[in-house]
Amino acid sequence: MTQREFFTAVINANLSAEMTAFAEGRIAHLDAVNSKRTEKGTPKQRANAEIQANIIATIDKGVGFTGKQVAEKYGISPNVATAICGKIVKAGYATVAKERVEKGKSKVNVYTFTDEPIEVEVDETETED
Repeated sequence: MTQREFFTAVINANLSAEMTAFAEGRIAHLDAVNSKRTEKGTPKQRANAEIQANIIATIDKGVGFTGKQVAEKYGISPNVATAICGKIVKAGYATVAKERVEKGKSKVNVYTFTDEPIEVEVDETETED
């Protein structure tokens, strides 16, 4: 049983006003702690946010890059680069298009970065093939 479940059970049992008030206070404290932890992020999330800010600030604007090229340029794995580029697209600092960069190879995402954020319309129903 978690603390939240315990305090909720105390509130639902309606044992006394004092116990109910204490349980409500403890649940509010749990909410505050969880909120602060979420805002802070994990060490990996903070590191990725720094990489994202660095990419936005220093990458050549108006030039198309694949996730692999971004990874090589910033010394990160291609998977991390692709994930960060996706976040940059959602933030509006890049656009993405499927392009064939090598003859005979399949199309890949090519990210084109901008100086100023652009309005991004995300289609949640669209699925990737």
